[in-house]
Amino acid sequence: MIRIVKGESKVIQVPVMRVSSGNLAETEMDVSAATEIKWILAASPTSTTAVLTKLKSTNGVTFDTDGKDGLVNVAISDTESKALNAGLLFWQVQVTIGANIYRDMTI
Repeated sequence: MIRIVKGESKVIQVPVMRVSSGNLAETEMDVSAATEIKWILAASPTSTTAVLTKLKSTNGVTFDTDGKDGLVNVAISDTESKALNAGLLFWQVQVTIGANIYRDMTI
């Protein structure tokens, strides 16, 4: 969950987490081999409608370092934030590595 002020430019550092089967401990996921990373901002955690979408393929999502630490940066421009409704927003990350798609939801 994040708060974005209308008209604000912001870079958000997002940890991409993995939960192993049978183990509830989360660890940061190595995303260095990702062919696509999709960051979706929504008005609620159950919403299927994105209010803003950023992609690695269009430089909207970049690695913080090299991606091995599981950290990515999402840049939101002042123009994009002006179009958002005030309040708390929820994000989800989808990472594509090969034929696999991994999802990480922050509520």
